[in-house]
Amino acid sequence: MPSVMRMAAAYHVLAFVAAATALTPPSNELVAGTSLAGKNLECAYLASRDGWGASDFHRCVDDCGSTLVVCETQRGLTFGGFNPLGYRSTDDYGGTSNAFIFYEDGEGVARKSRVLGSGDGCVYDLAKGGPQFGASDLIVGRPKAATMGGFTGPDTEDTISAQGDLRTATSSPGSSYERDPSWPASAIASGKLRDVSCWVNADLARSTAPAEFSLPKPPSWWPF
Repeated sequence: MPSVMRMAAAYHVLAFVAAATALTPPSNELVAGTSLAGKNLECAYLASRDGWGASDFHRCVDDCGSTLVVCETQRGLTFGGFNPLGYRSTDDYGGTSNAFIFYEDGEGVARKSRVLGSGDGCVYDLAKGGPQFGASDLIVGRPKAATMGGFTGPDTEDTISAQGDLRTATSSPGSSYERDPSWPASAIASGKLRDVSCWVNADLARSTAPAEFSLPKPPSWWPF
C-alpha cells in the first residue's frame, strides 16, 4: 500500500509540473495576416527549457522558417516580434515589409508596431545574438562582442564565449519600426526576462532557404 500511495503522489506531482509548464500558442489575432496564420504552431525554442544562450536559441530555431518571438518579463509584460525571414546565423541583416514588433497592453491586447518604409535592415540574424529587430528597435540577447566583417558573412570568432544572454532585452523603436508613444521600453529593459519562446510552423521541415523564399524543385533527372 505505501508503494501505491507513493506512486499516486508522484503522479500528482508530475501532473502539476505538466500543467505548470503547458504552453499556450499565440493568439490568432497576433499571427493574423502573417505566414503563420492558420498554421499548426510549434514552440521550437523555450529559454527555460532549452537554454538562455544565443547558441541555444539558434540551435533550436535556425532553418525553421518564419518565427514569432514572445518574451515575458518577471512582472508579466509580454512583448516580442515577428520575423518572416527566419534565422540562419548568417551574421547579416534582411529587409521585409511583413515584420513587426509588439507588446500586450493591460487588457492583453497585442499592440503592433509595423515596419517603416521598405523595411531594409529591420531583421538582424547574428550568430552570437538572440532575436534582433532593427538596429535598436528590439534586441533580446545582445552579443557580448561586436560582429566582425561588416555583416559580410558568418563570424569566425568564438561564438560561445561572446554569445548574448536572452535573459536581457533593450528596446528603442523608431529607426526601423513605428514609434508608439505607449511602447514600454523601460519595462522591457528592467530586470531579467522570465522566459522567451519562439513559434514556428510545425508542418515545415527545416529548410536551407529563408522563410519568405523557396527554391524550385530540381527536375527528376537531376543530378546526372
